[in-house]
Amino acid sequence: MDFIIVIFANCKRYLKDNKTIAYMFFIPIFITGFVYFINNKGDEAPNNTAAVINLDKGVYGDKLIKKLKVKRVYKSKTEALNALKSYKYTAIYELPYDFSNSINSKLKPIVNVYKVQDGNINEDFENNLKNSIKESMKINVLEKNNVIKNGKEIKKNILHISYKNISNSIKYDKLFPVINIMYLMFIYSVLFNKDLLELKKDKILKRVSSTASYGYRILASIYISIVIVQSCISILSLSAVNLVFTHSFQNFSMEVLNIILVSMISTSIAIMVSRIFEEYSIGCFIITLMDLLMFSIYLIGSDDKSKYAAAKILMKFTPFYWAVDSIRKFKVFPNAIILILIALAFFTAGSVRDSTFAKSK
Repeated sequence: MDFIIVIFANCKRYLKDNKTIAYMFFIPIFITGFVYFINNKGDEAPNNTAAVINLDKGVYGDKLIKKLKVKRVYKSKTEALNALKSYKYTAIYELPYDFSNSINSKLKPIVNVYKVQDGNINEDFENNLKNSIKESMKINVLEKNNVIKNGKEIKKNILHISYKNISNSIKYDKLFPVINIMYLMFIYSVLFNKDLLELKKDKILKRVSSTASYGYRILASIYISIVIVQSCISILSLSAVNLVFTHSFQNFSMEVLNIILVSMISTSIAIMVSRIFEEYSIGCFIITLMDLLMFSIYLIGSDDKSKYAAAKILMKFTPFYWAVDSIRKFKVFPNAIILILIALAFFTAGSVRDSTFAKSK
């Protein structure tokens, strides 16, 4: 009972720090808003990673290219493939000579794709390509049946057809808000590292740690209270992001679970660093460095265009890989177990002889 009371008291103490709580809540919202603003501006830009070979003899090929805002269009297949081999583009899409004729004949045209490597780099472009072809076929049918006069009237017509791509995983760009929050949680652990060192400096830990076992209980109560406060504020911030930017939850239960697990890891790192480096400035530097290193390895390794094979291996040793993989693929096991083991590894490294740490000068 006393243990629960101590946890509640610590939670209340952290929640009284209005400045820290405000940082934890509002910073993810500001960063997400900035990134969304940049992305929305970028949506109007042409595609720079894909090119098109337009062999079409009709009008639908040119219309499709204009709609997709393709930057480079080739008339020669040989020239296009040479550009692909030179890595000027990641993919080349070939519109055959009978592209328009197929649409006029109510047949789905075949688009040939040439890639330098397998991957989903141009997934958005390919989805837009497929949907644009379907829309062209739909407009063609409606025009021939005198339902509409031209493609501009389709939005005014009562007939609406939507296409949805079903996948067994969530795209990375949809997970930016939760990935951003998980990254910032490691940065916030600097503040908790500072709090732990101040408790030690004020000899509060020394007074309450009368025995070694009680020292463990005190540090455990601080650990749990930090995880509770950080997780709750982060979940509220994520909810606010979804509300403000009308960003739908991809898998809210999995996002909540992994936020809690990442909070456990970030808190464990704060305790470990405070145990080893008893100077706040050094601890702050070490935590920030660890966060940047883990996140950078994860970003490089998860990039399909990355040529660093070592990064693809090392990223599996970062919590970001297992947390994001869990959310993307709706997986609890073994991801959750691995994240818990990572948290325990850091917590154990930071909590050996806690009473000794509390009593040391």
